[in-house]
Amino acid sequence: MATFQETSKGNTCATIRIKGYKPVSKTHRTKTLAKQWAQSVEDKMRSGTYHISKDDALSTILDRYLNEIVPLKKTTKYHKSNINNLNHGLGAYSFRDLAPPMIIEYVTERLKTVSSSTVLKEVNTLSNVYNTAIALWGYQLPINPVMLAKTALKHTRALRKPPARSRRLGDGEEERLVSALSDAKEPLLIALLTLETARRLKELLAINEDVIEHRKGRTFLLVRDNKTGDNLSIPLSKKAAELVDGIDSFSIRSDSVSQAMDRATRRAGIKDLRLTDLRHEALSRLFEKGFDVAEVMAISGHKSAETLLKIYTQVKGENVSDKLDKL
Repeated sequence: MATFQETSKGNTCATIRIKGYKPVSKTHRTKTLAKQWAQSVEDKMRSGTYHISKDDALSTILDRYLNEIVPLKKTTKYHKSNINNLNHGLGAYSFRDLAPPMIIEYVTERLKTVSSSTVLKEVNTLSNVYNTAIALWGYQLPINPVMLAKTALKHTRALRKPPARSRRLGDGEEERLVSALSDAKEPLLIALLTLETARRLKELLAINEDVIEHRKGRTFLLVRDNKTGDNLSIPLSKKAAELVDGIDSFSIRSDSVSQAMDRATRRAGIKDLRLTDLRHEALSRLFEKGFDVAEVMAISGHKSAETLLKIYTQVKGENVSDKLDKL
């Protein structure tokens, strides 16, 4: 049976739900055209002659995006996971006929098992798939249906970004963490280096003698192909230079570092502390020491001062923006 809903632009979206088939939707300029299309599709469904061609299935477009676009991105594992989940939940739909109500239904079901931020990432990936198909692959669609679904969901607050973490180390927490990590050599070194260099875990695990450079009595860490795609030369403090001295390479994996941190924080009685919070702590300490935004950006690798200040706005006893006014 078909239902009809007027869109914000005055068009009519027809949705057909018949047992044995996934719901099918399509937007038309007028309600008359929508009814004619719905009647035609319903007749085919009831006679068993309605089929979605392989070329028109969303799963085909998702697979193409996975094979052609995802390898060009930095966080391939993250995108692969999103594509797999989308394929499982929406892959059987027609790419051309996927409508906002279907996307909203997918979001509603996913929110029963995973967090809002996870679903938001999947929806954003789906939106990128549609934008790519329209812009690069020549698919003729009047509008990206994901954008309409996100607009509808925005009013329900079903999808929302998690608040930026602003966790700082409390009194004595650094000492307790170091003590709890004392029997884990590499995780301890990673934690100390994070506090001294403010580098991301992936960058620290890549440290070896080839990325340590000595110039004019200073030690620099060469960060190759960081998150923003740049190669950076980061000056190290004396303590950081001592920590990296003699490192051949790390043998530990990133997930093992995270697990070691979890065990250590539990033993130390420290709640809600992650390795990424130590990066936040390190950059906040730079502001507290009087470093200006440009200097901190040179160390953090942020391309935008706005992004940096959005995340690292709070320092102990003083707001960064207030501190910057005094420089």
